[in-house]
Amino acid sequence: MSKLVWSIALAIYVATMITYNRFENSEHALLILGNIPSFISAIFTSFAFVVAALTFYSSKKREPSKESYTTYKESMNDLIKILKSKDYDNEYKTYYISLAYDALSKIEKYITEDDHKKAISVFHVMLKHEIKLVLHSIKIHDYFCSKHEFKGDYFLNVTSSADALYSYWYEHISGKSDFFKKVDGKTDFFAAYPHGIGEEFLINALAMYANNNLNLANVKKNIEKSLNEVETKGNNELIILSEKLPETVAYLLLKRQTTPSGRNGDKISLKLKSSFSDTFWLSYQMTPGGWLRHELPSAIKL
Repeated sequence: MSKLVWSIALAIYVATMITYNRFENSEHALLILGNIPSFISAIFTSFAFVVAALTFYSSKKREPSKESYTTYKESMNDLIKILKSKDYDNEYKTYYISLAYDALSKIEKYITEDDHKKAISVFHVMLKHEIKLVLHSIKIHDYFCSKHEFKGDYFLNVTSSADALYSYWYEHISGKSDFFKKVDGKTDFFAAYPHGIGEEFLINALAMYANNNLNLANVKKNIEKSLNEVETKGNNELIILSEKLPETVAYLLLKRQTTPSGRNGDKISLKLKSSFSDTFWLSYQMTPGGWLRHELPSAIKL
């Protein structure tokens, strides 16, 4: 707005000087010069109306952004309170994160002002921390809605987490899903209902965690696309997520990238649909010359 005001003022000055220089030797110079104050007065009157109109437009433009910002901030505060509370379990918290995702993804496109966006980014840092705490607190058996605790050890990376998750699933969950019963025990899938946290809940949580630029829908789309691939080119959200939240990412990868491979009694075994190579399961390109690669899990066959 200030740049526009100065530009118009400069234009008026230049127009006045041009008028004076053009007619300074004219026999009507005095008449012309006498009308310059009136001319300038008229111009400034018109200019005042222009500024008023632009100010009104700017304020009207800010109104929906401000309202959306207020609603967004209140929703984030409510979500943070839920995630911090000890009165709710992780299952409810992941469900509530997913509900918040649906609401916030509809609101964020109306937040257009830079100061509103910057303020939201501050709240997002706090929300990100709470989401990370919730996802980290989900134990191996929790992913399968089971009470039998996982007894083994594993490292906090995608490969080791996938081994732990698959080993637990095969021992305690394989052959118990509703789908297994529906098809008379012919086959089963990883974490099939009702023995698994809904992947939509977890993907929405990851999108909320990775959403740094008020672009939830695109972030979620990128995550879902990458979960189906063993190789990605160009930076994507799953690179950071696989390092920061390896158990959640491994669970979702097993949901997307495994298929039934055999049967042993009432147990159905799974195999990976594909891999980047004979050594690496996944290859994520971080830079033109750098990759993050996750080794093949040892508990699952190719």
